[in-house]
Amino acid sequence: MQIFPGRQIVLTRVEDVEISTVELPRLPGDDRVLYETCIFPDDGLSDVVARYDSETAAARGHADIVAKIQQPKG
Repeated sequence: MQIFPGRQIVLTRVEDVEISTVELPRLPGDDRVLYETCIFPDDGLSDVVARYDSETAAARGHADIVAKIQQPKG
């Protein structure tokens, strides 16, 4: 699932949810590199859940979010 032209860092599927972490496109005149994790449930809704300022932080944050989603509900 590619919504905008960001570079995919990690994509994980857990049951009926995709968790996607991408490098965001840079804005003109802005040399910062930013990353974002979004959750895409199969119901069509989506939610930005975190932003990061390094690829390492983005990969760690993605893994943390996946672990939370994988926790048993109850």
